Amino acid sequence: MKFTKLALVLSFAAISAAASASVQDITLDFENLPGANNTSPIHTVAPNYGGLHWSNSFSVLQASYLPDTGYDHGAFGDWVGYSASGNAVSFNSDPGQSFNFYGVYLASAWDDSQNVVVSGFLNGNQIYSTTVNLTNNPDVLPKLYQFNWKGVDKVSFSSTNHSQVVFDNLQISPLAAVPEPETYALMGLGLVAMGLRLRRKKSLTLAV
Repeated sequence: MKFTKLALVLSFAAISAAASASVQDITLDFENLPGANNTSPIHTVAPNYGGLHWSNSFSVLQASYLPDTGYDHGAFGDWVGYSASGNAVSFNSDPGQSFNFYGVYLASAWDDSQNVVVSGFLNGNQIYSTTVNLTNNPDVLPKLYQFNWKGVDKVSFSSTNHSQVVFDNLQISPLAAVPEPETYALMGLGLVAMGLRLRRKKSLTLAV
């Protein structure tokens, strides 16, 4: 009995620790970044913005600087993210941390049709990948692309024609520690203990 109670307590503690990260989702809108101002409309994304690390080609631009383009049509606010020179770009968390990538508003800076390969990674292994088609058509922008990828530590975007990609309102979960194998072991132990306890109660009931 004491073992069963201890196993249940440990299991619930492990479940609580694993679930504690999903408190409130985060939207990164690229507004009010350090150094971004009206006199200098182009900047790289600030280090550690949103608690993430951004590749060198991931930049921000004042949308009105290039009117009637995908930068302008794809924007919600004054600023958007974009892939400088059409290079592949990515963002990632610190080692040992992961997040859920829910979605992002995307646009092609210059093209009516542009394919972009979006990939999600965990510990260096690609676990998600899909190709999306972007446009600069103002009739359909801004446009949300939903991914709902769970437990990644890096997301990358690679344009197949090396043209600039525009980003706004990127949606992720708070950063969380990647669960250790011991966490899952404790959860499994608790579930086994719960099963044994229910089986014992059922046996006692039938014996009465």
